[in-house]
Amino acid sequence: FSMDIRDTETVDIGPHLERACVWIEEALRQGEGVLVHCQQGVSRSPSIIIVYLICNHAMSYADAVAFVRCRCACVKPNSGFARALVEWEHMWASRRAQQQGGRPGVRRRFKS
Repeated sequence: FSMDIRDTETVDIGPHLERACVWIEEALRQGEGVLVHCQQGVSRSPSIIIVYLICNHAMSYADAVAFVRCRCACVKPNSGFARALVEWEHMWASRRAQQQGGRPGVRRRFKS
């Protein structure tokens, strides 16, 4: 699985996010390893991992960024990606709240 995403603030990463989350979750469910990488490992690949944590582990954007930065300090999604990820966090929080009977803000914490 690969995605062609330029690392610029004007690129809309949104259309790629759900597809990436579904692919990662399915691969892990089947017991497969997953390697997410990009040229520098600073913006694009961390953004994919961050959205996976938001969607599949109910983490906030800030918690997901902190979790990924604990493993690689250079992580810094560009401002366009960061905006898309925050929007994605709000959308998923709303979905979770609806599924849980209107209880927003339920988050799972991971040890850093």
